[in-house]
Amino acid sequence: MPPRDPSRMPVFDVAFVYQKPQRAAELTRLFVPTARPTRISFGGLELEAYALAQQEGQFDLVLDCAEVGDDIAVTARFATDLFARERMIRLMHHFKEIVRAVTTDVTIALNAVVPPGRAATSASSCPTPALTDEDREEVQF
Repeated sequence: MPPRDPSRMPVFDVAFVYQKPQRAAELTRLFVPTARPTRISFGGLELEAYALAQQEGQFDLVLDCAEVGDDIAVTARFATDLFARERMIRLMHHFKEIVRAVTTDVTIALNAVVPPGRAATSASSCPTPALTDEDREEVQF
């Protein structure tokens, strides 16, 4: 086990946030990144989303999920000194495939989720088939 690094959070490094607004659900559209500015009218005010550069956080990785109508919007915030942007894009694609698989078939085991275009393997020979060999190596070590 590596020695404790006092600059890192000792309890956990990843946060998962799932928000399901009960009131003012239309406001969640302001927090979903889009190519075009999002504007809504709310309580007599005209509101517009304002894009902020990724801000440093307390965790290595934060997945923010919010229900927006029938969809779930997911935003990843991550420590850029630990994760390359390309790796996070792959992680988000893996996450999307896992969510798609388990919402399509609620009986599927997570280790049976295989991304489109990849051949299925037995769970015993590949415990996480949704990951590439490179991703799996990084996750394990």
